[in-house]
Amino acid sequence: MWSKGNPLNNKVLISLDIDWAPDFVLEKTARIFEEYQVKSTWFVTHDSEFVRFMLTKPDLFELGIHPNFFKGSTQGSTEREVLLYLLNIIPNATSVRTHGLFQYSGLMRKMCVDYGIRLDSSIFLPYMQNISPHHIDYGLENQNRLIRAPYYWGDYTAFSRPEGIGEPNDELLSPRGMKIFNFHPIHIGLNSSDLIAYEELKARKSMSEIDSLEFSPFVQKPYGSRDFLIDLVKWVQKNQIDSFFLKDLIRH
Repeated sequence: MWSKGNPLNNKVLISLDIDWAPDFVLEKTARIFEEYQVKSTWFVTHDSEFVRFMLTKPDLFELGIHPNFFKGSTQGSTEREVLLYLLNIIPNATSVRTHGLFQYSGLMRKMCVDYGIRLDSSIFLPYMQNISPHHIDYGLENQNRLIRAPYYWGDYTAFSRPEGIGEPNDELLSPRGMKIFNFHPIHIGLNSSDLIAYEELKARKSMSEIDSLEFSPFVQKPYGSRDFLIDLVKWVQKNQIDSFFLKDLIRH
């Protein structure tokens, strides 16, 4: 279905797990994509005014769901409750990345067959070449097809590398294969280059309750996640790379 010669192979998709970040952080992050007119796919954890605003900008923002199936989830106490909670916020969602990459075969089938999810990005293959989507068919004649698109780069893993987050460069961007990048807006807002400031902030208050005045002293000055994202979208624009949504894989 997806050969090595497929035009998607060397394209870039930028995704974000919003992870209960406050609206002022989501807004600052979204403005980067608006400024450079680069598409992005956001996996939503909760309802908010800015999430509803992004729903009005479907040419720039694809909104999928980011279900938390772990014990103590604020989204619900059962898989059904969690999925209905999120689909009430994003009724037409077709894309998912599970929180913590939680998965098992029955859950993948349930999300596809019972809840209309068609694309999943809950597999992480860091820095692997020749990543290509694959699919699982549930039922006859492709009635229920789940496309799985592993992601290539994640901010948490980048923080833990000996060289740190680094910058987008040819070594990162030139290998063959589809490249899905995964960010967390809270780290864009903090311009994180590690987890130190984030952990200190999180120890004080729930992220969803933090306001901009409490937040600003923790923003980091060295090259960090926000700088990396801006350099990445500049690279996409400069090299005339077509950004795409996860849902665009359905067409290929």
